[in-house]
Amino acid sequence: MKRGSFNISGWLATVSLAALWQIAFAPYVSDYSRYLPADVPVVSTF
Repeated sequence: MKRGSFNISGWLATVSLAALWQIAFAPYVSDYSRYLPADVPVVSTF
């Protein structure tokens, strides 16, 4: 294996790690709006 060459197993590992990170972190991000007061406008949350 040369430096800089494409490796399917390396690519698959990288994509799998990125997908796993997104799946694992999603419950924390989606729960954010639960703790906001009801009178907070949508624009100010972002």
